Amino acid sequence: MPAERSQPPARRRNRWPLLGFVIVGLGAALWATYAFRTRTITYEMTWVAGKDSESTNLAPSVDREGNQKIMLLFPENHDCYLFVYSNDFLEYLKSSNRKTIPVTLRETYSYGRPAYFEVKRFGDYPKPVDIFGLGRTGNYTYCW
Repeated sequence: MPAERSQPPARRRNRWPLLGFVIVGLGAALWATYAFRTRTITYEMTWVAGKDSESTNLAPSVDREGNQKIMLLFPENHDCYLFVYSNDFLEYLKSSNRKTIPVTLRETYSYGRPAYFEVKRFGDYPKPVDIFGLGRTGNYTYCW
């Protein structure tokens, strides 16, 4: 006659699914807090327009509507830049009599690396400005 196996008490048997649920929940919470982080930061970016903005062949110096191209250079890495097309924005920049403008970005990081950004504000310019693109002329992986 085979020996009977003793069963653990019911309380002890039910702990394993609960413990597994707690471990998976903690893992998901840690992943979510580290996977996508955002920060808002303001850069003092140098702007160039006209002949100076023709250093790249990514985009023409004037768009189809006749708006001038404006390049906004990142402060620490002038090989990276944003470019926009707007005559109104160009007039605003020229009237400021400064070669730099504070640009506020909302940056999103995924696992500690830059994933994407959103422009929140160009100085105190009241109108929204559409970013045409982000350019890079060097071998830098990230611009900000």
